[in-house]
Amino acid sequence: MKTIVLAGTVLALGLALAGCSAGNEPGNNQPGSNQPGNNDTGITNHPVTPSSLALDLTGRVYMMRQDVSPPTLSPFPATLTRTVSFYGGGGGAITGGLLNFGITTPNPTLWNSPILGNAIEDSRIFGERGRHTFSVPGVRYTRLRLDTRAPGQQDYSGNVDLIGLHTSTSGNSIAGEFIERIHIFVDRDVTVSLARDETWTETGEQNGMSYSRIFTDRAFTLNLRRGWNTVYAREVLIGTFTGTIDNLTSITYTFITTRSTSNPGQQLRWIYLKNGTVTPKP
Repeated sequence: MKTIVLAGTVLALGLALAGCSAGNEPGNNQPGSNQPGNNDTGITNHPVTPSSLALDLTGRVYMMRQDVSPPTLSPFPATLTRTVSFYGGGGGAITGGLLNFGITTPNPTLWNSPILGNAIEDSRIFGERGRHTFSVPGVRYTRLRLDTRAPGQQDYSGNVDLIGLHTSTSGNSIAGEFIERIHIFVDRDVTVSLARDETWTETGEQNGMSYSRIFTDRAFTLNLRRGWNTVYAREVLIGTFTGTIDNLTSITYTFITTRSTSNPGQQLRWIYLKNGTVTPKP
């Protein structure tokens, strides 16, 4: 199946998410609604105050199955248990379909620096082109990534992210919005900035599907305080395609990313992504 990928998550999954009612569940302030909201799901500690050195996260978990066609979204089975860990410390679990995880100051030996940081994590937080600047030198940071294991197993079974998706199609036009809440720890107060918009174009062909896409990272200013902070990456896709949504022959789209420290206005859910089932980006 040739499928558009929206920030590492297949676009068809957005349709599955749009059809999943939140219901009267912990952390949802819009019972029974599947429309974007203005809240985060299941946050017991909102780390926006100075020296927020402890982070506690909880909320209902949903499972994305991307190894079936079409992809599906459903509540994480209450009968399954998963240990939740982060390489920098802390711990928790998914039990009864609910996530509980806590961490204080992460292991400083595993922190990144602006120069030697992990390129993938850096681009997700600060932009694809790497032209952001830090207001003070030598800042060290780390991004929270929640990995899961089945009981008694050593290998990771998947990861859990706090995200929101909204997609729609009309004829051969498509639009999508993807928001991810990123938790980042910094060792001192710092302002991270991208002075101007960055735009670039990619074209090519994969598996018989031609594509043309224009990416834009919007300029941003993130005022981060020592301790845990939240950064929201909002990605908006608008495009047209030929063929069908399940079997594309060509696609042309723009992809605009903005970053801020406040939720731009969509309901977020904890989503479990099983390892090895994410469709590659074309």
